[in-house]
Amino acid sequence: PDQRPQSRQTPDQRPQPGPTPDQRPQTPSGQVEQVTEGVEGLTVETPVKETPGGDRPPSPRPKKGPKQAPEGVPEIEIKMAPRDKPQEKHSDKPLPSRPDRGGTDGRKINVFTNHFPLSIPKRGSIFHYDLEAKPIKKQGKGKDSVPAAAAATGGTPSSVGTVPPFRLRRVMTALEGAYPEIFRNNRPVFDGKKNVYTASRLSLGSGDNRRFENLQVIDPADQSTEAVNVDLKYVCQHSLDDLTDLLDGRRQTLPSDTMQAVDIVLSYFPGQRYTAIRRSVYPEPDSTQDIYLKLGRHARLGTFATARPGWSRLFLQLDLSAGVFYESQPVEKYLVEVLMDKRMLRNPRDLRLPLSPQQLRMFTKEIKSVKFYTEHLGHKLTKRCIGIDSKNATQRTFPLDTGKMISIKDYYAEKYNIKLRRPELPNVQSQPKEKNTFFPMELCTISPNQQYKHKLDEFATSTLIKKTAIIPEERRHMTNGLMEKAQYHDDPYLRQFHFQVDPRMMTVAARVINTPELIYSGSQRLTPRPGVWDMRGSRFQDAANITSWAIVYFERCNYSRFRDQFVRQCGELGITIPPPSQEQQLQQNEIEGFFEFFKKKSGDNPLVLVILPRKNTDFYALVKQAGNKAVGLVTQCVLQINVEKASPQTIGNILMKVNQKMGGRNCFVNPSMFAVVCKKRLTFFLGADVTHPAPGESSRPSIAAVVGSIDTFPCRFSSEYRAQEHRMETIKEMEEMTYTLLIRFYKCTQQKKPESIVYYRDGVSESQFQQVLHVEMAAIQRACTRLQDGYQPKITLLVVQKRHHAKFFPENPRDGDGKAGNIKAGTVIDKVITHPTQFDFYLCSHQGIQGTSKPAHYHVLWDDNQFTSNELQMMTFCLCHIYARCTRSVSYPAPAYYAHLTAFHARHLVFGAEGSDTESTTSGPGDPNIERLIAESRVALPINKPRTTMYFL
Repeated sequence: PDQRPQSRQTPDQRPQPGPTPDQRPQTPSGQVEQVTEGVEGLTVETPVKETPGGDRPPSPRPKKGPKQAPEGVPEIEIKMAPRDKPQEKHSDKPLPSRPDRGGTDGRKINVFTNHFPLSIPKRGSIFHYDLEAKPIKKQGKGKDSVPAAAAATGGTPSSVGTVPPFRLRRVMTALEGAYPEIFRNNRPVFDGKKNVYTASRLSLGSGDNRRFENLQVIDPADQSTEAVNVDLKYVCQHSLDDLTDLLDGRRQTLPSDTMQAVDIVLSYFPGQRYTAIRRSVYPEPDSTQDIYLKLGRHARLGTFATARPGWSRLFLQLDLSAGVFYESQPVEKYLVEVLMDKRMLRNPRDLRLPLSPQQLRMFTKEIKSVKFYTEHLGHKLTKRCIGIDSKNATQRTFPLDTGKMISIKDYYAEKYNIKLRRPELPNVQSQPKEKNTFFPMELCTISPNQQYKHKLDEFATSTLIKKTAIIPEERRHMTNGLMEKAQYHDDPYLRQFHFQVDPRMMTVAARVINTPELIYSGSQRLTPRPGVWDMRGSRFQDAANITSWAIVYFERCNYSRFRDQFVRQCGELGITIPPPSQEQQLQQNEIEGFFEFFKKKSGDNPLVLVILPRKNTDFYALVKQAGNKAVGLVTQCVLQINVEKASPQTIGNILMKVNQKMGGRNCFVNPSMFAVVCKKRLTFFLGADVTHPAPGESSRPSIAAVVGSIDTFPCRFSSEYRAQEHRMETIKEMEEMTYTLLIRFYKCTQQKKPESIVYYRDGVSESQFQQVLHVEMAAIQRACTRLQDGYQPKITLLVVQKRHHAKFFPENPRDGDGKAGNIKAGTVIDKVITHPTQFDFYLCSHQGIQGTSKPAHYHVLWDDNQFTSNELQMMTFCLCHIYARCTRSVSYPAPAYYAHLTAFHARHLVFGAEGSDTESTTSGPGDPNIERLIAESRVALPINKPRTTMYFL
């Protein structure tokens, strides 16, 4: 580590304006994780679907007239910089080096971490091959048969199509067994798709390529065989020297191809014994251990394993993971479960056939792409569902070879002597679509070990969190148990590649940094104990003045106690509020009309408190559409169950949101302390996030949200959002949104331009770092130049990562927090297991209430401010204390958290009351629905004004 380069970026290395559309790198898709503060379950392995939407270059934008200042912001005289400066490519520039040997502030402790030393050869190569397998055409009649002449003369049968991915592992096993002379002393590992890796070069003959013809592959389900042709082609060598140079500090960029090969070597042997899903493996279903989630789903605990670079060596990161799978059950039973869950059926006996068009669409959406099997042939025949037939087994007919038309019901009776019990059930259609292959539903069973690929509902999510929230000490012992079960010491493939795993869990140095001091009204100072504080007896630093407010509800309820307590606590916190001027019961279709009437009647800054009868996204979406988008009125929703309880603590949390929504300030970090970590520069804080539609929602755009601070010491924030192409991860309109937010900062800080910008970007994987730097960093710089020619504030860009598997456990129980014994809020780990050269760190900024705390991982992509580790870590920790919805520090900084809330809130504004259960259609480039929503998202919200800018809380 002491040899690591210490170079820092200088201002002249800043990214220049971004690439033209044909130069933009492809954008892989990503997933967004919901956050539950203080409640830590296992990471659920969710599918990541690659779609063409994110890879498509943006279409040229129409020419616009002169830029107008956002509503409520006065025009300022600024010079427009020329937009045709030469563009400098910088996507391959190294990321900032660590400025020091880690931070020094705080109390030093030691923690266990789920990292195990991994030894690999310092020199040498891993050899990479591509595998392609195609089934052989069978002899006989039909378009796929082998010509008789070829069969008679011993001609080589030709191939047709490709082998499905779920059968490729069998192909690799058969190939290894059939050719021991090639593979006996050079055992390959396989990723289950196409990539094969070996420790030395294979003897494949000339050109390092070979076709293996007529390979017999056995199906273990019924011992049947399938003949395939296999092509194995040499790709390249992945040098271990590059990895050694990275670990020793002589190289900055991670050799991702080599790391991928190392991961495949580590996971191959466990993947042969268990169900493998990317970097996790799961055991067979076990009713005594599995977590039942209703709707034909269950969760299993598995093992996640990956190699991670550290200071001077590699580590194996080993963790528990939870995978959600389909229950193996008859498709007919699954149909009933789906319809009951969607409230389309009350009782299984009430099922009426034929299904309605709505029921058909709903069930098709749930079962599409799910594998099923039938046994009418005497063995398991596995197929993949592509839809549910609108006809049943009696109605669906097809021609026999004789030309006679026959129904599916009669065909199964004559051909297989099977009398269908319920021929009125719809048929299940299987791939390929062009062959129109249908099976009677009652003969179909969902295949086991299939990952559930839809978004989990609220019940399943909460159940999974509760069942997988494991306290730190128990989790540490379970992690050590995973190491024993993995049997790395007996792994023949690790021996082949000369890899060794030390089974002893690592202990690393950590620090608990000081908690920032908070300022409330009258310069009252509170110093939270780590992660939480009590504001009873305190008043808001800047309390709002509510001139008029109303209460509306949809179902009759007793809210008088809540109303009186609400007014009483407003007075205790300093909020000026009169008695409600209106209390009214409404129907759903009356919401917008009442809001318009009440705003005209009440004048400036009214509030409407809306009592929702239940957690119904339609109710919530209608309220927010009317209040924020149509009328421009502050609304605060409260569940009826909470109104009836009238808990002072719940009302206090509601008032924290109301105060900031109405233009007040709850509290802020001690300015003298915060100024030091900001290097005494006026700093503008940005946060950004992108949320994507759930899997299957291909007709919907992604939502990009950016928030920016609008005061000298960050407390109040303004937000902007845009719809953009489906699953595009980089923010397309970053320049426009940043420019708008800079204007608001300028106006709200008495026409001051920030000297520095600190940008926290949420939801970006390591493979997307350069794309974010290339697109978004350059967009921020262009926005600054638009504000004033030559204006170049110092910019620092950090990525906040929550979807990682690093875990930490106090070595000394006295260093733990609360009953669970988690690491305390303020714990920093920035040595040994962090990047060998780049500037990154782990910070646990919240108190773990349940389960094992997961710290956020911060990676610096750009740093003009040249922050030290101490400064950046304390600044980040301070920003976790200004979140306006609770008296707790949260798990990542408020700007990024607010961006997440804005993106979530924007989905209701963009899509309205359409729930996630609506029918999904397939969209492609230029989809008119997506283009329309993107255009509508650019329209300014009437609620988004300086005083009510925090509407998203």
